[in-house]
Order: sequence, then structure tokens, then C-alpha cells
Amino acid sequence: MKSCAISGNPASALKFILLAAFTLPIIGCTAEIGGTSGSGGSGGGGVTGCGTSGQVGTGSIQVKVNPTTNTIYVANQDDGTVTVIDGATNATTLVNDQNAAGVIALDVNPTTNQVYVANAKTNNVTVIDGATNCTTDVAVGQQPAAIAVNPATNEAYVVDVASGDVTAIDGTTMATTVISASVNGPVAIAADSTRNLIYVPVGQSSGGIVTVINGATNTATPVFGLSADLPEVAALAIDANTDQIYVAFASTKQTQVNDLDGASATTNSPKVTFIPTGPNPIAVAINPATQMVYVADNGINGAMSSDVTVIDETTNMATTVTNLLAMSPTAVAVNSATNTIYVANHFSSNVTVIDGASNTVTATVAVSDTPTDIAVNQTTNQIYVATSGGSITVIDGVTNTPTTIQ
Repeated sequence: MKSCAISGNPASALKFILLAAFTLPIIGCTAEIGGTSGSGGSGGGGVTGCGTSGQVGTGSIQVKVNPTTNTIYVANQDDGTVTVIDGATNATTLVNDQNAAGVIALDVNPTTNQVYVANAKTNNVTVIDGATNCTTDVAVGQQPAAIAVNPATNEAYVVDVASGDVTAIDGTTMATTVISASVNGPVAIAADSTRNLIYVPVGQSSGGIVTVINGATNTATPVFGLSADLPEVAALAIDANTDQIYVAFASTKQTQVNDLDGASATTNSPKVTFIPTGPNPIAVAINPATQMVYVADNGINGAMSSDVTVIDETTNMATTVTNLLAMSPTAVAVNSATNTIYVANHFSSNVTVIDGASNTVTATVAVSDTPTDIAVNQTTNQIYVATSGGSITVIDGVTNTPTTIQ
């Protein structure tokens, strides 16, 4: 069972679920690859930094887990670094790529033990060798803002927000290919390794909702006609088992379910279903084992939310789970093995723990600073919370006991 970003054939059966809400009120050995990116791709390179032990960065914005190596990676926006955590000991290494600035997103290929980091200010991607923490820089388009890896094909896909293009990186050669995705300011991307399809939502309304990229051919098919007045997409998640994609629209209060099976995937009249959520859904996670979807409702214009919307994939019925100790849910992660959901609450500096079987809040765990992202290692049953100050809180999934790394 798995939940993933989708890859495959645009003509294959696929249902798109879209979520929307209405506005309410350091040093060492780094390689630099500077080839020209474009159709057909090219690459070239040099080495810049293998890491400094015992340190963490500042301004953490995203956290990812490599369950194969039990290693955790945290993107630090303020100082442009990546904190590497040994999951067995909680020891840290700080990777500082001297050729990179504006770290904004990362993703992990657990098969090759490589980490891809998007650097918005230097228009490149740092590729970290998980075995050595040495880095290679790959030139991409303007303002890379989101990144997704397809482990099955060893390709990484980077959204270049200024141009609306997607740069594909070959994980073996580091050669690049620019794909014209015809999107307006995209801020998210997802890849389905089963179908070898990559999904890029539009960032702002332009008459469509998502561009589907065929990973085998690097051709993009925009899907039009969903709604001309939808706001910016905040997040998307895909359940490859049910062929459904859930797209959260910032500043709205709805979930839109778009059935893109077969011919309707590229027509002007795709099937659409709306599912109500709380205000400003900004994060989505799926438990493919139970076919339940969890949406963090962040709140808008000073009206902070304490809610998580839970959607049953089989019925599209929505239920609200409220934690009165939570303020502004901002990220959500699922442990499918224990059927437990973890929600990072930004302004209350805590994490809501939800029992997926009963949809009840079982614990509220304090963290060290305002959380920005959350990830689960299902193998070790450990939860990792990135915070704006740079410290990382590790929560034991059995006892809910937090440990701070700083």
C-alpha cells in the first residue's frame, strides 16, 4: 500500500481531489554542475561541502525521512543549509553548499540514497550523497520552489516558479531536461512512481488545475475547464491505489474532487466533486491503508483554526477533528503502520496526535519552537518536527515523549 506523487499515462484512470477554502478575515567536497538545461538536457559539475558535525541550521521549513538509512533531512531557509540527523543517535551534521542560497524544498530518493534540495536564489539544486554528505550542484530554471523524486526511474522533478517550467534531473548523470508545463506560478509537485506520471498544479487561477507530465516522454498535458476562479494551490497528495489526487486550495473552504479517468483527463469537462473543508487548507496527507485523507485547516485573516478535516476516500464524506489546544495546523503526516496522524500546529507550538481508527485526539505534544513541517519514520515509529528556529523535535510514537535537537 502506498501514497505518492503520481507518474504514469495521462489516459489511465485517475481521480483528482482538490481542496479549497474561502478567505476569512561546511565545507569540504561539493561538486558544481553547470550544464545548460534544456530539452535533451546537459550537465557538468564541481564539489562544495561535506558537512560539519554537531550543528543545526536556522529557519527550518521542510523535513524528509530516508527510512532505508534511518536518516532525516531538514531544509533550513534562513542560512541556506540542510541539517542531517542520524535517526539512531540523533547526532547532526550540517551541510552547507557554498554555491547555494535560498533553500526552500527538498526530497529524498531512498533507493539511491540521494537528497535533492531546491535553492530559489541561486537557481540550482543541491544533490547530497547520503553516504558522504558531499554535494553536487545542478543548474535549473528560475526560482526553483518545489521538488519531487521518482525513485523507480531515478529522476527528480523541479518546479521553476518564475517560468512555470519543470526541470527533470537524471539522478545518474545529473543531466537536465526542461519541460514546458504551461502553469502559472506552481508551488507544489507530486510524482507517482507506479505510473511514471508527475503532477504540477497551477499556482494561481488560469482556467486549469493541474499539468500532467508523462515521465517516459517528458511531455506535459494541461487539464483545463475545472474552474476559472480557483485561488492558489497550497498542496496536493495522491493515492496511487485509488487513483485519486487531492488538491488543497489556499484561502478557500472546499475540496474539489476531479475524476480524470481516460478521455476526460484532457477535455474541458472533467468530472468534479466538491468536498467541504475548514478555512485555508494548506497541507494534505493520505493513509492508503485506510483510504482516509487528512487536511490541515490553517485559518485565515487572524481567525486561527484548530481543525483537521478527515475525508473518507470511498464516500468523499468529510469529518472535522478539533483540538482546542491547537492553533493554525500547518503540516500533517501519517503513520500507516499504527494508523496515527500527526499535525503540526504553528502558533501553538505543539503537535496534535489523532487516532485514525476513532478520529479522536489522543495527545497534544509540545515542541521546542513554532513548527513548520512534520515527517514520520514508520520503520522506527519516530516523528520529526521542523521548527522556524531551526531546532528539531523528535517524538516517540509509542510514548509521545518529545526530544529536542538543537
